[in-house]
Formats: sequence, structure tokens, C-alpha cells
Amino acid sequence: MESMKKLMGIIFAVCMLSAAALAQQFAPGVIMTDANWSGEVWVKGDVVVEKGATLTIMPGTQVMFLPVSDENKSGADPARSEITVKGRLIAQGTRNNGRIIFTSGGTNPQMNDWSGIVLKNPRTPSVLNNCLIEYAYKGVNCYGSSPEISECEIRYNLYAGISCEVRANAVIRKNSITSNEFAGLVCELASNPIVEQNIITQNTNGVIIFDRSQPNLGTVNYTRGSSRGENLILNNFEANIYNHSANDILAQNNLWNTSNPADIATNIYDKRQNSAKGEILFLPVFEAGGSPQPAIAQSRPSRPVSEPPSSRRQETPPQRQADNSPPPAQSQPANNSVADNSRNTSASQLSSEPEVNPVANKSAATPANDSSSQPSTQPDNDGYLASSRNSDAASLLNTGENDAASTPQPANNPPARSEPPVTQPALDLSQPIIEALLDSRRREYIHRETATYPHIYQQTKHEGKVLLEVVVALDGSVESYRILKSDGEFFADSAIDAIKKFKYKPGTFKGQPVRFQIVEPFVFRIEK
Repeated sequence: MESMKKLMGIIFAVCMLSAAALAQQFAPGVIMTDANWSGEVWVKGDVVVEKGATLTIMPGTQVMFLPVSDENKSGADPARSEITVKGRLIAQGTRNNGRIIFTSGGTNPQMNDWSGIVLKNPRTPSVLNNCLIEYAYKGVNCYGSSPEISECEIRYNLYAGISCEVRANAVIRKNSITSNEFAGLVCELASNPIVEQNIITQNTNGVIIFDRSQPNLGTVNYTRGSSRGENLILNNFEANIYNHSANDILAQNNLWNTSNPADIATNIYDKRQNSAKGEILFLPVFEAGGSPQPAIAQSRPSRPVSEPPSSRRQETPPQRQADNSPPPAQSQPANNSVADNSRNTSASQLSSEPEVNPVANKSAATPANDSSSQPSTQPDNDGYLASSRNSDAASLLNTGENDAASTPQPANNPPARSEPPVTQPALDLSQPIIEALLDSRRREYIHRETATYPHIYQQTKHEGKVLLEVVVALDGSVESYRILKSDGEFFADSAIDAIKKFKYKPGTFKGQPVRFQIVEPFVFRIEK
């Protein structure tokens, strides 16, 4: 009888596993006619939505990409899967449990696990709303296409959160674009996106503008088809905006963590540093007592503890554009702080002429000064993003009294577009919040440990960078950490040894102690 029970148990388990395997969906390589995705969809190789076809992704769907895998060996990267849309993509999630997730299916996800979403239809715009897009090379690549991207969370992508290329005129509104390696938003090849009411923070560079592109980041002379601004652009590691074009760029009516023009200009690269480049026109700043209110999801950490060293995958980053400028004069790795970017010398080291799809190497960052030197004059903003991946809920925040559409405008700003007020649940302070939401708007260090340059890498002249996602506990200690990107296993070991000794000033939100989530970069450069 006992053996019969065991046999029945084994048969039941096998049946359950078989049913689960049958229920698992794998994305087709080519979509010729209209199709719907729902549930959990796995991508093993490149997916192409052909002209005339519409792919609709239902709320709550999770699209999981096998890491560093492309069974079709096609597309921009034959080693990584992507979704290329020549027809139309409709990915309209809903708040709370209905967010659509595009992510790595790996147990230890890292930047560049998959290639990204490529939108190529120049006539019919795709729609991405209430989506999470993470761990790709380019999260969303608007290639000659002008989609509507709104209320999305775009993070942990290696090259860019959003890349607008070849006359792309995307509408980018109320998103959180954070913790992307090269840049949050890249504009190149005569692209002119409308960018408003976004949080752009903790990227190596916030916004980069190449060649003939001219994004509208905000204007007080608002008319339909332009941007009202109200972006929160701060705490990017090298430059909040880097203008590599000859065009003047409108970036008015935004929040910068300070209202002092000299302090704002410190974290902007434009004609002030290079007379051949255009100027970033950022005055006046947004100071009307309101704040941008991007509808940003708060995620629950999936891993409360750090990954063991044995689970880390050494990553070989893709080929990048050469950086021919001299390296900073230092042999110690840089622990870059987002608190004060007053030494943005490395922002001037971008290559002078981008390729058609440039991928510049921005890992040679000059260390920022300590956060204690950051100006204290700061506007109010309660838009937010909290930490980590694989959320089972997407609670959205508007801690201001009204939606941004009803926020008082500067006197010379025409009335904003009429939009219905947004009612959102309160911020869950049991979860870590992002640095931009702290009362100080920035991390403050009690102790920072310098990472030791691995001896073997010094001998081989190997340079690199490590990005760690860190959760800071209520007392300012490091509660947990996780590797987002590493250019070498020994670099990662050194960065982890250092981060364990970091101590931060405890964070508060409206006076209440909170845990907060940040990205700490460790840059290893050899003095030459």
C-alpha cells in the first residue's frame, strides 16, 4: 500500500510537470497576422512582427527572454533575442497587477541579457503603457518610428533605456528611466522626441543628443506638439544632459535638484564646454510649488540577500566605440557618487563622431566629489520608483494633491493640456524608495570605502566597471546588494568587498525613516 501511494505521487508529479510544460508558451519567430500574447511568454530567438500585423500584449503578461540566447542567430545581435516590430505593437498594461513585464528569464539577470524591443514602423505608432522593460541592451529602440511610451519603468539596460534613431519622433511621457549604463535616453540621426514629466536619474548620462537630433525636453511657450517639461533630471553619474549636436536644445520648466543656474550647468555638457555644440536652454526652471507626477511602479525586491560569488556570470560587454581621450590621472578605482557631479570631465570624452548606431564606452568616469558639497536648494517632487524586479504588484504613486496637469504653471506658460486627474494609491514605505524621493534628494555618505584594484588586472592592464544595486537599511547600513554589470569577476569581488564597508546617512521621506535603493558604480582605471 505504501509503495502504491509513492507510485501515485510520482505519477501525479509527472502529470503536473507535463501540464506546466504544455502551458508554457514560446514566442514564434515570425508573426504574419494579428496575434495576442498573455500569461507567461518565453522568447528563445528573435521575433519579427511583419508589416500589416499587430501584436497585442495583454495586461499582466510577462515576456521572458532566455539570457544571452538567440536560436535564430539573427537581428542586431545574433547572440541575443529581440522583438522587431515592422507592423504594430500594442502593449497597454494596467496599474497594480496589470503591468506588462519584458525581462530576462535568468536566475541572476544582468544588463544585456537580451537585445531589446525595436520599433520600425514609420507610419503607424506603437503603444507602450504601464510596462517594465529591463536587462536589455537597448530597452526600446525607436528606429525611424514614433511610438507613444508612457507610464513605463525602463531600467538596467546596457546602452540606453530608450534610443531614438533615424528621425524618430516618439512621445515619451510619465516614465521612470533609471539605472541604465550608457544613458537613459539617446537621440541620434535627426530624431526629435517629445519628453515630458519623466524621472531620469541614476543613469551614467541622463540624456545624450547626437548629430542632427533636437529633442524637446520642455518649453514654457507650450503648444500642442511640444513638451511641457516637468521632467525630474538629476543624480546621473556623469552628465544630466550631454549635447553632442550643434542644435540648441529646449529643456525649460524642469526640476534639477537645485534652482541655481550655475549648479544646473555644472551637470550639463553643451557649448559652455565646446563652442561647436549647441546650448541647453534650461531657464526658467520648474518652481511653481508643484512637481512632476509620472505614474511609476513600485516593485518588490525578489532577492533580499546578495547573490553568492559562485552565481555571478562574468560578462563580456559588446564592442563599443573607442574612447580616444586620455584617461583620468588615477590608479585607484572611482566610487562615483550621484550626489555631486561637479567634476564631469569624463562627460567631455565622448567620441566626436558617432557611428550609425554608436555604442560609446563611458566606463572611464572621473570620480564625483562627495555628496556633502551638493547645494541644498531643492524643489519638491514626489514621483517615485522603488527597487527591484519581478513585482507582483505595480502600485502607482501620486503623493501630490493633484495630477501634474493641474499643477500651477509659471506665469508665462500657456494652460496645460486638459487631462483627467489621476488617483493613485499611497507610496508603500515598507519597500525601498529611490534616491530622488528622499527628503535630501540624494544619498549622503558617512563612510565610503575605496575598492582595491585587483593585482592580476593591473598586471594585464585590464580596466572595467562594476554596477551594484544597493538597498540601504533604516540605519544607513548596506542591507543587500546585487551585481547589475561587471567587466570582470575580480572587479566584482573587489567592489563587493568595498560596498560591505559603506555607511550612509539614514534616509527619510517626509521626515519618516525609510529604506532606499541606489546604484553604486565602481570604475577601475589605470593611471597612464
